[in-house]
Amino acid sequence: EPLVFGTAGRHIAFTPDDRWVATAGFEYPLAVWPLTTPFSRVLNGHEIGGLRFEFSADGSRLYSQGGSDGKVLSWDLDGGAGRKPTIVFETPPQFGWGLAVDGRERFLIASFLDGIRKVPLDGGEPQLIDDFPTQGFQLSPSGRILAAWDRRGESGEVLLAHDLENGDTRALDFPGDGRFAGWSFESDAHLLVVRGRVLYRWNLETGSVQVLIAEAVDGCARALDGRLLCFLNDSPIVLDLESGAQTPIDLPDGDSQLGSGRADPIQLTKTDSNEIFVAPAGASDRHLLFCPGHMSWLKSSPDGRWIAAGVSDGTIRLWPMPDFSKPPL
Repeated sequence: EPLVFGTAGRHIAFTPDDRWVATAGFEYPLAVWPLTTPFSRVLNGHEIGGLRFEFSADGSRLYSQGGSDGKVLSWDLDGGAGRKPTIVFETPPQFGWGLAVDGRERFLIASFLDGIRKVPLDGGEPQLIDDFPTQGFQLSPSGRILAAWDRRGESGEVLLAHDLENGDTRALDFPGDGRFAGWSFESDAHLLVVRGRVLYRWNLETGSVQVLIAEAVDGCARALDGRLLCFLNDSPIVLDLESGAQTPIDLPDGDSQLGSGRADPIQLTKTDSNEIFVAPAGASDRHLLFCPGHMSWLKSSPDGRWIAAGVSDGTIRLWPMPDFSKPPL
């Protein structure tokens, strides 16, 4: 039988396996709390404002950019609560526009009002990258190519590809025509582009183009382990990039996105009530997390160990990824 304690106006019961505690009283009619999973960890090192952040590939570290304080910080996520961050880069207070971390943690790309920089993580001198867009950029998987969408070509829309090793920048005309709905790296040599409701695989080295889905594509997410989340006529599917197989997904109401999981993709959904629902993609049983404030960003770490949110009070909140083999809270 569960162990029950009674107090004035409150009852507390522990399950036999010590995984859950249930409380009833004045504050909550009934609440159930997990005991084996920590509550959100709060990282508070920036001034109030929009935050941007990226995980290291192994999920052991988080890099954050303040919305207006001109700082880039590094957080050791395996060091326990209360650890102070390391300042990776700092400018006079100004708005931050973007952040990207090299997969091997050799450097990061940080964009501020005064320009975009390559910042070595071994303490080396930051390098200003001249004449390059400060928003909407991406790093290739190897970290060699920095790319961004731009409007400086004859066609009006080009991809700027900057080689971070030799400093060369190429302007390449995007395939297709019509409205853009997204693009991302599949590999250093290939981009996935949605334009005019067509999904293309574009070889940056040869210029060749392959049509993966010929119509009704409304958008796509970044490639994840050979799979891609696409929206066909506003209905989400997971596309296997090798076989071409399409698997429909029932995403819940709210602002949903596909994230990394330990084995399979997961879906993250945030609601207007500051709730986060987490589940394997397409699953009906969802784990519930609470966030005490409006979330501007929500994502998971590449290794599937963490979920993070940037909150309007200037904090970053971290949750360990739920164990999907156990009943959801």
